[in-house]
Amino acid sequence: YDAPLPLLPLRALASSLLATIFYHDLSRNALTAAHVTRYDVTVVTFLERVNAMKWITRENANVDRVACPWLIKRFVDVNAEFLYVPAADVQAVAEREQAIPYDVPGAELGHVDGRCSFESFLIKYDLGGDAALTALATVVHAADVEGDVDRSPLGPGLKAIARGFKDLFGPDDQRKLAVESPVYDALYLYFQGQSPAAS
Repeated sequence: YDAPLPLLPLRALASSLLATIFYHDLSRNALTAAHVTRYDVTVVTFLERVNAMKWITRENANVDRVACPWLIKRFVDVNAEFLYVPAADVQAVAEREQAIPYDVPGAELGHVDGRCSFESFLIKYDLGGDAALTALATVVHAADVEGDVDRSPLGPGLKAIARGFKDLFGPDDQRKLAVESPVYDALYLYFQGQSPAAS
């Protein structure tokens, strides 16, 4: 499977359920290429529909609202779709689009108990066991939370990078997400190399 690890149980369950249906169908019919093709397409379509979710946050993204989509795509929802809207419209659009809000006031996946939104995702989706992600979360927190910039020596650097892309692309949040995702890929790989398992 090419999905992030947290999706594997869901994929395995889906495949098992569909395989059972497929088996019972074959018990009454001869195996043909059509059966195999139909099973393949059904599994792929089912998984795409199950995994694809919409996520919504405030427009004019800076640190957390770019870091969180990167995290979602890599570890939570590989087919995610991201919506950036004016802050006043988040609730209404979320209800209309059945989207999950993040990094907005009052959201479970937001700034809660001193955490930044990225850290809330790690707790919600049980990703805290990944040492590299935990280290990256500290950097994101330092870059995103006013007053905590010294929590990580890399915090000021990430904050400057995010501010630079914000100035460069303005309100084009989708463009910022596209060009900044490799920054988080690189930081994640860097921290993987710093972990005890890599030494």
